[in-house]
Amino acid sequence: MKDQTDPSPQETEVFPDWLARIMPLVSLFLGTAALWYTWFRGHEMLNIADVPWYEWIRPAFTLLIGLLCLISALLFLLGRKSAWHWLKGGLSLVPLMLMSNLVIAASRAVFGLFQGKALPLLEHLFTNPKNLMIPVIVIALGLLGSLSKMDNKNKE
Repeated sequence: MKDQTDPSPQETEVFPDWLARIMPLVSLFLGTAALWYTWFRGHEMLNIADVPWYEWIRPAFTLLIGLLCLISALLFLLGRKSAWHWLKGGLSLVPLMLMSNLVIAASRAVFGLFQGKALPLLEHLFTNPKNLMIPVIVIALGLLGSLSKMDNKNKE
């Protein structure tokens, strides 16, 4: 005979109590912020590039990040384990978006070299330190990801 005090698997909490309370808010904030940014800054993102697919790739990434974070917030509220996967999926698009920016910058530099316009691009790149942060962030995230994979393999 089964003990009546044991909760069924559906009734048990998936997350610790403090995490279950804060993660829906964090995910909701991230999703709302991404959608807000796309709505208010979308016109600036659409009118800056001379590369055809760059016109839509940044707003698409930002919208997808927002939607995945909002889905994650809903799943967190429902107490589902899959909420973590949705949140990680949404946040993993950030390095992909940064990488696409890096590919665009690299392709502009290569085309600039062939057209003899590399000097203005290099001057712009090195005069504004903000432009150097994108490659540093992408490289750092790549290193952190590979280090965590190596750490997981060592633990097994």
